[in-house]
Amino acid sequence: MKVVFIIPTLNEDKGIAKVIDHCRSLNIRNSSILVVDGNSSDRTVNIARQKNARVLIQKGRGKGAGLRQAVNSLKDQDIVVMVDADGTYSLDNVSKMISFVEENNLVLGNRIFDKNSITLLNRFGNCIFNLLATILYKKQIHDLLTGLRVFKAKTFKSLKLESNGFDIEAEMTLKALKQGVKIIEVPCKYKKRLGETKLNPLKDGFLILKRLLSIL
Repeated sequence: MKVVFIIPTLNEDKGIAKVIDHCRSLNIRNSSILVVDGNSSDRTVNIARQKNARVLIQKGRGKGAGLRQAVNSLKDQDIVVMVDADGTYSLDNVSKMISFVEENNLVLGNRIFDKNSITLLNRFGNCIFNLLATILYKKQIHDLLTGLRVFKAKTFKSLKLESNGFDIEAEMTLKALKQGVKIIEVPCKYKKRLGETKLNPLKDGFLILKRLLSIL
């Protein structure tokens, strides 16, 4: 079994070193780190290379586009651990998530929010999207938009994802549900991000809602 940590980045020089170090500290056997960068203008790429992570410069920009390009570039890695580069996610349960992926082809990190880790607007939006997904897809989802997830590369490719932006997580989860892919959620702590957010709550919220309704 081979494992690759995929870290999408865009101007994340405040957090990328910490996240790479955190991934390595887990001592996952046969694992590697792939940073897929959306043409950062800061030191993100240099830091990642100094940390001996493999770096893939994506064509165009957008988290979804970068993730799709990264997974499609894999040759023999069996399992993907997707994690954001901003230092928000605790990876303490990643080994457990990997152990579940054989029976559950998509394992989601269900975020436990610290009081100051997310704005009230984002927290409200997250709750609404989770509720809508649960009602529309008849499966309780506690964290539709989590950026920490473990899955088989072949499962990801079979979903034929199209999202270029922050709606990639919603599309992945909902298409997996629709196609009968097994899903399990594992708790993970979520802290305040390092660096500036790229998420626009209104613009990206609309894209996520549009994606949620389009997959039905």
